[in-house]
Amino acid sequence: MNENEKNEQASSLPPIKIKKEELPASQSEEAIKKKAKITYIITGISGFILVGLLITAITIGAIELNRPSQSETISHYDDGNAGVYQNNHRLENADGSAIFPFHLTFSNNDNAYYISEIDLFPQEANQMVMPGFEVEENGQTLARVIGTEDQTSSLLSESYIETLYFPYPVFSLGENSFAASPSLKEVYFSNGNLSSSPRFQIKDSAFENCSNLTTINLPGSLSTLGDAVFAGCTLLTRLTLPQNLISIGANAFANSGLEELNYEGNSTSWELIKKDNAWNANSNIQRVVCKDKTIEIE
Repeated sequence: MNENEKNEQASSLPPIKIKKEELPASQSEEAIKKKAKITYIITGISGFILVGLLITAITIGAIELNRPSQSETISHYDDGNAGVYQNNHRLENADGSAIFPFHLTFSNNDNAYYISEIDLFPQEANQMVMPGFEVEENGQTLARVIGTEDQTSSLLSESYIETLYFPYPVFSLGENSFAASPSLKEVYFSNGNLSSSPRFQIKDSAFENCSNLTTINLPGSLSTLGDAVFAGCTLLTRLTLPQNLISIGANAFANSGLEELNYEGNSTSWELIKKDNAWNANSNIQRVVCKDKTIEIE
């Protein structure tokens, strides 16, 4: 709110009415002036407080009115690219609008949107571009993708999606989000602006048993890999972990096709990553290639 708007609101307030008191006839002129001065000071302070409270209430009210409620669900949000494609051709409804199968729910706790479910869409669709949204933060407009809620089964379990694109920085992928997606082969994340990107976590089993997955480029904002994230991804033979990674869960690469990991940091940073005791259990990983040297895994 600018200064003119504040002044306009202040000037529109009703005048504060001061109750006149009957003064004793014996009261001196000096006493009268002193009491009047004190009254005006108290009145002035009260007026400023009242104006400040009113402006604050109006501002907070405006913020709350513009903030989505926790239960609000957006079924057809479209940023211009999101939707499903067949061989790079965007599929559309009969009226020319994009087919948009995502259901988004706003979370007040995380100040972010999450995919809560995905509708059925044409079987010929083999590519999916995830949606994004804009938020105001510290006077800047930041574009972010929503995350996915924890799932009991994969969001793509009944689809033929082969390629999944995240064009905006990601907040979180919930448990089982894309587990056992039968056709999923490639997943691409955007790095975006790392200084403004939220810390990204991939929760337990997010891609577990994606038996056709061959390619995934993890973003630099990734901080957490949960349990069994890539377990059972038998065709995944190459993976690069970002330097900002903080923790790796149990069985993260169990029964995958990985024999080595590439790490964008140095060997000292690798040792500082919090790893579950069973992070490498049941895997074929033999080495981690860091920037300064290769670490052999026993």
